[in-house]
Parts: sequence; C-alpha cells; structure tokens
Amino acid sequence: MVTDVCGNEEVLVCVDGPVVTITLNRPEVFNALNFETSQQLTRALREVAADSDIHVVLLKGRGKAFSAGGDLVMMRDMIAGGRSALDVGELLTKQAMYHEAPALLHDLPKITIAVVDGYATGAGMSLALACDLRIASEKAAFATAFGGVGLDGDLGISWTLPRLVGESKAKELMLLGDNIDSQEAHRLGLVNRVIPSAQLEEETRLLAHRLASGPQLAYRYMKENIAASHTEGLRDTLSREALSHASLCASPDFFEGVTAFIEKRRPVFNRGFQE
Repeated sequence: MVTDVCGNEEVLVCVDGPVVTITLNRPEVFNALNFETSQQLTRALREVAADSDIHVVLLKGRGKAFSAGGDLVMMRDMIAGGRSALDVGELLTKQAMYHEAPALLHDLPKITIAVVDGYATGAGMSLALACDLRIASEKAAFATAFGGVGLDGDLGISWTLPRLVGESKAKELMLLGDNIDSQEAHRLGLVNRVIPSAQLEEETRLLAHRLASGPQLAYRYMKENIAASHTEGLRDTLSREALSHASLCASPDFFEGVTAFIEKRRPVFNRGFQE
C-alpha cells in the first residue's frame, strides 16, 4: 500500500483516496534530476503499481519548475576526471535505472498526469511526456535542451515526442532546443490543457478524481491498446480490441454503465471483475 512520504525527501508522496500526488522536491535546483531523485521516484511508482486502490497519479514539481532536467552538479562531477575516467559500463547501468521511471509512467495500468507549472526542460520534459496527460499553467515552458550540453536526449523523449507532434516537428524541437511557451505547447499537442496557475492545483485535483471514479479496467485496456497500436497493423489492433471488448462486456462495470445510462443516472464503477 502506498503511504505518504513527507519531510526532506527528494520525492514526496501524498495519497488522497484513489489519487496519489508525487512531487519532485528539490526546489532549490528547480527539481533537477540526480541519481537519488530518480531512484526515489522509481520506488514511489513501483509502490503505486502494486496498490490496486490507487487509480490516478499526479506528477508535479515543487516551487518554480516542474523539472529543469539533469542535475548540473552531477554532470560537472562526471567530467571532473576527464574522458579517460568515465566508465561506459557504469554509465549504461545508471542510465537503465534512470529509464525505469518514465517506463513506469507510460506502462502503469493507471492514469498518469504531469502537472506543469514552470519549466520542464531536458529530462524534465521527457518525464512529462512519459505521462498519459499533461496539464499546464500559463507559466509552463518546455525545451528539449539536450543539444545545449552535447547530448541527444533520454528518458524516452525520442519515442514520445514524435508521437505527440510528428517526426519533423520533433526533429526541429530536438535540434534547436528553443523554449516553447504553454500556448504553443498546447497548439502543438504537447499539453492537453492550459489552466491559470492559481487554479492549477484545484482543477487537476478535480480532473484526477473524475478519472479515478471512471471504469479503471476499461482505462487500462485503452492505454494498452493505444500503446500496442504503434507496432501493430490495423487487423492486429482489431483483434486486440475484440479480445479486450469481449472481456469488458463480461465485467460488472459494463453492466453498471448500461444500467445507469438506461436509468438516467451516474454510473458507479471500479468493481472490475468483482461482483
């Protein structure tokens, strides 16, 4: 079961019924990601994955940024000993650990929402794009930023970005690294909604609880089917949909949904296959 994590931890966890808010808690460095932060985030997401009572995950940053990306002190320490001192095997091992968090955000059988109030740059932008939805304030700004330090991008941005904005635009954003404000991000499809900063917390909380009261098993299949469609043809997708659709027709949520529609009332979901 997911429990609240408070205090001086680099990643905070707050449970509100079926909604959990995970907050990157390094405001003094604009929530830059180092190895410890990444590991704490991964642990929190693994706990969420194992908790059937949690339906929606809100991911946010404390202070003036969602996340400024990779930690500059960490990168400075990496180059301190010169190129000959770098251990490529160790780098690969750590990179694989860093990549667990975005993979979990994308693959969780729960809805993940990035709440962006301020900058989301570099790996911070990658984390936001790994979520199912992105809700931004008018203060939000995005930049790939990797080219500025001679890197190509990580945490899955090479996969998520072109699927959101198209291949050509993704190349432009990656190559130039220009800042994208919230309105342009919304126009491009990087974010789903733009909300005034003063209302962002309340509006995202309401949205999260609305989704948390929906048919969770159906939502899980929606995520799985959309993810699989990237590598499957139409007929494969039709077969996959047929299987999930038939399974859902046998679930109490389907019976409840149809009954509520006929009776002109709001359905009460979340029973899955349980009677």
